[in-house]
Amino acid sequence: MQIDCATAKPRLLYEILTAAVSPRPIAWVSTMGADASHNLAPFSFYNVFSAVPPVLGFATGYAGPDKSPKDTLANIRANGEFVVNMVDSRLIAAMNETSANLPYGQSEFERAGLAMSPSRIVTPPRVAEVRIAFECHRRDIIDLGGSALILGDILSVYLADDLMSEEGRVRLSSEEMDTIGRLGGDDYLGLNGLMRLARPLN
Repeated sequence: MQIDCATAKPRLLYEILTAAVSPRPIAWVSTMGADASHNLAPFSFYNVFSAVPPVLGFATGYAGPDKSPKDTLANIRANGEFVVNMVDSRLIAAMNETSANLPYGQSEFERAGLAMSPSRIVTPPRVAEVRIAFECHRRDIIDLGGSALILGDILSVYLADDLMSEEGRVRLSSEEMDTIGRLGGDDYLGLNGLMRLARPLN
């Protein structure tokens, strides 16, 4: 079967792409609103694109057909700052909780029972429980039609102490990091195999 992307239904393309391009890393993005509210949301259309300079990017869909921005996009447009927190197996349930559609200004940190730690350079906090986090400043926002691609310059990297050896070397093996990848549907992949988590209804 050959599928013409110009005429295929968007939902069909989404299901094919998310199942075929997997596992995908998860950007667990924390931002702050103009009213100092905190937002935390996961995005699996995410990757790193440059090491020199360090640049990462993730894409977010819009909140409606009028391209009204989701909270993460609105906050980054407003102040240009965000933190990408890396999800490991300990935090997969909490991460899933933060995917709920909450009213603007209601904290996903509180919903998921997560603590906040101050960032070193940017205003939004990182998730205190994560072992790796990237403090970023907006480089560009590119409208892709049905979504927006956000590119960020990484200004500072947080690494948990146990990811550094006594000799000052980083220990970033797959076993040490234990990061989670997103598959199609409700499926995730970690070092211990396949996991299935239904997204919260609200």
